[in-house]
Formats: sequence, C-alpha cells, structure tokens
Amino acid sequence: MKLDRRNFLRTLATGVATPLLIPALGRARDEAPSGTITLLHTNDTHSRIDPFPAGSGSQAGRGGVARRASLIRRVRQHNPNTLVLDGGDFFQGTPYFNRFKGEVEVKALSALSYDAVTIGNHDLDIGTDGLDQALAHASFDLVNSNYEFDPALPLAKRVKRYIVREVGGVRVGIFGLGVALEGLVNLKHCPGVKYRDPVQTARAVVEELRLQHGCHMVVALTHLGHRGVLGEPGDLDWPREVEGVNYVVGGHTHTFLDAPINIRHTRSGWQTLVMQVGFGGVNLGRADFVVDRGTAKLKHASLLSVGETRV
Repeated sequence: MKLDRRNFLRTLATGVATPLLIPALGRARDEAPSGTITLLHTNDTHSRIDPFPAGSGSQAGRGGVARRASLIRRVRQHNPNTLVLDGGDFFQGTPYFNRFKGEVEVKALSALSYDAVTIGNHDLDIGTDGLDQALAHASFDLVNSNYEFDPALPLAKRVKRYIVREVGGVRVGIFGLGVALEGLVNLKHCPGVKYRDPVQTARAVVEELRLQHGCHMVVALTHLGHRGVLGEPGDLDWPREVEGVNYVVGGHTHTFLDAPINIRHTRSGWQTLVMQVGFGGVNLGRADFVVDRGTAKLKHASLLSVGETRV
C-alpha cells in the first residue's frame, strides 16, 4: 500500500497502522537501516549545576553536571549513535539562575552535547526575551510543537516544531509538547505565546515525521506531567490517542520511574514507552533501541544514578 496521507489517516481510523508507520518513505523494507540507537535523557534539572549539598535529604551528594558529563561520555564511547535529550525546566532553582539568568545552564547543556531540549514553564521565568538571550549560548535545538509564537518575538526564530536527526543511518524525529502556561507563568513573561492542544498537535507532527520525513523512530520531549495537571492530558494519557511515537522523555511532575511504562494506543495497539527520571539531574535515563530494517524496538532501558560509574 502506498504511504500517503490518505492511507495514513485511514489506518488511524481502522487501527491497522503499525506496518505502514514503520518503513521510511521511498525505501524497500529490506533496504531500510539497522543498528542500535541509544537515548540518554534528563528532565527538570532546575539549574542544579553542582551536586546536592549536605542536608538535602535523600538527594544529598547526588547529581552534578560534571558527573553527568562523565556518564554521557562513557555511554557515547560504547555507542557513538547516542542522542542526549531533556524534558524541560532546565532553569530556576539555584543561585546560578538568579545571578546569571540562564547562561550557565545553557552553556552546561551545550558542553554536555545535548541534541534537543524542550521548553518547561520555568524556562519562561525570565520571559521570552530572557530565554532568547540565554539561548545565544546554545549548541542544541530547542523544540516545541504546541506553543504558537508571534513571529515578532525573537524567541520564535529559535524554537523548532521538530527536528530530524540521522544517526547511524536511522532517521529519528524529535518533537516537544508543553503544559498550558496560564497559572504557571506570569503572563507578562510570555506575551505572544499561544498554547495549542497537545493531542491534536502530536497527531499532526507524528504524521509529518513518519510520512513526509520517513522517520524510523519518533521521540517526544514533553513537559506535561506524568498524570497531567488541572485536567490536561499527561504522559499516561495522550499516547493512547496518538500513534507512532516510540519513546516519551517526560517532565514537569518530578516523577521518579525505575523503568519506562508501556502505554498502548486505544485502537491499534501501538505501544509507546513513557519515562521520567525525577529532578535535579540526580538520574540519567537510558534507552537502547534496536532498529532492524527500519523497525525500532526497545532492547534495554535503565536508570543511571549520576555519580555511579556503571553504564
């Protein structure tokens, strides 16, 4: 069957889309790439550059950018086909943010060679202009699909709806979803930013990534919350209505998970893995996907405690 928009939408309605979503456009299945892709990820690091100090309860002595850098470096030595991602709220929480207005955090994420980061509500605590100024130091991509930015905002030129990275011949689509800002961010800090429904947005973006860009894997970076906030869909909800996402790097609720949760699409049975690793950079999530002739399947997932030497 031809891979086009009409067939894609028909299969969503009938719930028989999985065989059509996987192959890249224009390639025979036996010509599609194979290999292992590793995802490393954080969320809600909240300006935590140094390890937590004594007196921080169960987190005392944990975390720190230098330790995270060592873990990332060792994993990349094992598998160069590694992407490093973040689920938002990299600002706010320590004097580094109060003094340097996000510059230190952005430089740290860049030094650790993050590939893509999404926007958390606290990343707008210094306004869209403040975030834009800090991002002048970024070497990573900032992705968000469900915030609509007034083109007059300088930040609008920095935020991408999604990106496509080719890693070891595998095309990986990465997009972002953010929480509704009203009640979480002072509205004077985000004029010209409109929130759009994350479920409808995700459906449209996944269709683009799978059908127009021929992605073999799709990863969502979300700052919606594990169970959702104030009636909005969370990461346990929206994947039931959106087919074609392999992995969700979640954030916002500081949820500690030991392993990804498997969420099944209500009609087709497509399975999306949802993960969140707490806060403050004390953990680094890892997911190894085996891509066999264009089909991505999870091989192994683990939670790396930052400070430990194992990878």
